[in-house]
Amino acid sequence: MAINKITKYALESRAVELRSKDKSHAEIAQTLSSESKQDIATSSVQRFFASHEKAKVQAVEKSDKLKAKVAEAEINTIDEAMACIDELKDICKKAKKEGDYRTAVQAIEKVYTGLDIINKVLGKYQTTPQVQFNFQEVNIDATRDKVVSRINSIAARIGTNEDSE
Repeated sequence: MAINKITKYALESRAVELRSKDKSHAEIAQTLSSESKQDIATSSVQRFFASHEKAKVQAVEKSDKLKAKVAEAEINTIDEAMACIDELKDICKKAKKEGDYRTAVQAIEKVYTGLDIINKVLGKYQTTPQVQFNFQEVNIDATRDKVVSRINSIAARIGTNEDSE
């Protein structure tokens, strides 16, 4: 199959740009021909956009399949985490029955930690970004004034030493 002239002469982005401005295939062919000094036919523009649309559809299909796989993996991870939490709950119950309250408390702490992690993964908690201020940058003027004052006092002392001689 022959390479489309739009692809051959690397005019893809310009063709897409013209199309986004609602130019017809004939107008795009004329503009590309004049700008590239190549003969670009309207049929070449039509074939380019037909293959371009087909490629977009395929990309979306791949993206949807990938999203489905990611979602499935997340569900499996959450299922595994919940199974671990269930085991910790069982350990806690068993430890309480046996009077081992220290182990029971430790298991409860791990259950809550696990539930907290799952809630974060599920987006139940929204974290706000923490803002830090650098006060060294804020106080640059004060520092500069101190340095200038110090330089002036040194210059004044040097000047008085020279005057006294």
